Parts: sequence; structure tokens; C-alpha cells
Amino acid sequence: MGSKWFLSFFITFCLILLSRFLPGPRDWWRSVGKRPFVSGVVIIAVIAVFLGGAREAVTTVRNPVDTIRFVRILVVAALTVTAVIVILFSRGRASSGWAVRWMGLYAGIAMISCFYSSFPLLSLWKGFEVLSTVAVGMLIGGFLHQREDIEHLINITLLVMWFLVLSSLVGMIISPSLAFAKMKQGGLMGFALQGVYPQINANTLSQISGMLASCSLCWVLGGQKRYGSLGPLFVFVLALACLVLGHSRTSLFAFVPAICFVFIFFRAKIAGLTMLWIGTILGVSGVGVHYIMNYILRGQSEELLLSVSGRTRFWPVVLEKVWQSPLIGHGFYSSQRMTWGASSVDNTYLEVLLGVGMVGLILFCMAVISVFLNLWRGNWSSLRLKPDSNWRLVWIQQAVLFLFLIFRSLTGPSFQILHPNLIVFIIVAVCSSATVRIQRAEHALSKYEDR
Repeated sequence: MGSKWFLSFFITFCLILLSRFLPGPRDWWRSVGKRPFVSGVVIIAVIAVFLGGAREAVTTVRNPVDTIRFVRILVVAALTVTAVIVILFSRGRASSGWAVRWMGLYAGIAMISCFYSSFPLLSLWKGFEVLSTVAVGMLIGGFLHQREDIEHLINITLLVMWFLVLSSLVGMIISPSLAFAKMKQGGLMGFALQGVYPQINANTLSQISGMLASCSLCWVLGGQKRYGSLGPLFVFVLALACLVLGHSRTSLFAFVPAICFVFIFFRAKIAGLTMLWIGTILGVSGVGVHYIMNYILRGQSEELLLSVSGRTRFWPVVLEKVWQSPLIGHGFYSSQRMTWGASSVDNTYLEVLLGVGMVGLILFCMAVISVFLNLWRGNWSSLRLKPDSNWRLVWIQQAVLFLFLIFRSLTGPSFQILHPNLIVFIIVAVCSSATVRIQRAEHALSKYEDR
């Protein structure tokens, strides 16, 4: 396993370096060079996510801190201390926005839930992980003073996603038996690609691939004059292949409105009509419908598909538990682990409600609403600008990332705990807030200069 891990990492790293010669990824690398500190913080935060994985509740109780978790504790603690020091001693820092502050309050409530949790240490630590990510968001948000800073941060995020997609495809070639998760239902379409080196859940991998493919499409349609379309198109094809092989229906369903949104936003009539034509041909073709339906069913029955893979049967059971303590919940993260031995109840908002009750859910939803409002305000400013404006590319990428996060939160764990989605959510939160703040400053300056 160790030799294969090293081989996979070496090949992926070589491919990442080679991608520096492609337009698109080349600019992502330039962003890393121009913002090395921010890049390091984001990369270390992502590494912390992949240090360890979900374990059974019994194992967690008997051995709460093993070696890999101890390393994760050190990394998270180091990130938090660094963020606090920089925030306290830096001058002229920009505001990170209200969404991050709401998430900080939510993390505080999560930590307080340890006093009535069935596993106090787990609730306290999981809440602290969220708080540490919030601190990292405040740290990064303080460096966003102009549009280029937002652009660099998004590019760094896309480069990390690009690495994860490439590592999953390399892992598929090196260890195909480990890369394709065995599903309960068999059949030709009963497959799902997951990351092996590092380990990435098939659903998470599909979402990362979908976000990268959609953002790359934004570069193809909206940034071709500056970046060219060959590099982003190459990234789009590989990310799309990883999305299809990942076989997560939630991410696939999110991908359809995402690319339609991108086509409409950039007024790409020819590309949109081409996609519509292909979809129509597949829809009216019996062969197309046959394979598409088999792919969507994924070896399951139609009844199981309509129950969202059994989730709708489990959610009423969770609600019964929620009503026993609807105000403050049963303890952050530990409630589902100690009750059912599950790492998630497959719905972000229901899981928040179960863990920290209505109090925590309100704070959590306020953060989501704050991001949505900032994206809405930034949208109006972007639409008034020229089609080739860089603000448009920056804004649409934020909107696409947010759309995937919302879709994923409906059927699985998302940005309520330390997860790749939480890092993406915090990045979108600080970017959307900075977008509104900087655009307002530019608008005020233009008015002043016109006088």
C-alpha cells in the first residue's frame, strides 16, 4: 500500500507540474506563486480534512485518538494558532463578512453542546474543527482587498480540486479494485469511482469533479480572450469523466442546472443549443433512454431510487429523535454516531437540527442566507459590466460552487462539519463578501471621479 501511495502521488505531482504549460492551470499556478501564504493555508486546511476518516462509533469510543487523529489535532491546532496570531497582529485587514461570523457562532454552539452530549469529547472537538476553519476563513478574508485577490483565491481552490481529480484518476489506473467501490446492487451500472490516494468518498469526489468541470466551463466561455480555451477545455473533459465515473446522482443533478446557468450567463447560444440538441436526441432515442435510466438507477430498483436510496425511510426516524430535544439537540456530531453508529444522517440541515437543535440551525442558516444575499448583490454589479469583464468570471465561479454546496447539503453531509465542503463554503463566503465590498468601493470611487 505504501509503495502504491508513493507511486500515485509521484505520478499525480508530475501531471500537475506538466499542467503548468496549459492555459488555465498555468494561471492557477501563478496565483499560488503570487499568494504563497494564502495557498499554504488552504492546502494545509485541505490536508487536515483527509487526515483520518469515518470510523464506527464503538471504535471511536474505545480509541478516540489514534496516531493519524493525533496528527490531525496538531495540524488543526497549528492552523488555528496561526490564524489567531495573524488576525490579532495584522493591520489594515479587510472584513471577512457576516457569513463567517454566523459560522463562528454556530461553531461555538456546537462546542457548548458537549455539556449535554452523549460523547462530550467528540462534540467538543468536532465543534472546534469548525471553529478552526472559521478562523482560517477570517485569516484569508483579511487579504482580499481587490478583485485580483479574490481571483487568486478561487484559482488556488481550483488547483487543489484539479489535484484531487487527477489523483483519483491515477488511483483508478494503479488500483482499480480499490478505486471502484463495491455497491450493494450489482449490474453493469453498479459502480462508483472513489479516490484511493488520498481516500475520497465517491459522492465527495463527484461533487469536486462537478465543481471543477463547471468552473472550467466558465473559463472556456468567459475567459477565452485572456486565457485561451484549450487548457480549461482539457480540465473540463477530465473532470467530467471523473464526475460520470463517480456516479453520484446528487452531483449529476446539480451539474445540469450549473452548466445551463453558465451558458445563460455568458450568452453561449451555440454551445447551449448544441447541448440541447444532444439531450433531445438522447431523450427521444430508445437506446439513449435505456442506458441513461440504467445509469441513473445504478443497479437499484425504481422504488429505492424514489426513496433517495432509502434516505426518506430513515429521516422520519431521525425526526422522532429531534423532537425529544428540538431546541438544543442531542450533542454536535455525536448524536447520530452514538444512536445509530452512523457518521451522517444524509441531510445537512437535519443533522444540524439533531445535533444542536433550532438554535444551531438558525445560526447555520443565517450563514447560508448571508452568502446567498452577497452573491445576489454581486450579481447585479456583474451584469452591469461588459461581457468580457473579469468580475463576471469571478462571480459566476462563486455562484456555481455555492449551487453545488446547496445541492449536496440536501442528501448528504456537507459544510456543517470539517469536510472539503466546509472549506469551499468558507472560501465562497469570504469571496462573496469581498466582491460586494470591493464593488461598492469601486462604484463610490467612480462617482467621486465623475464629479
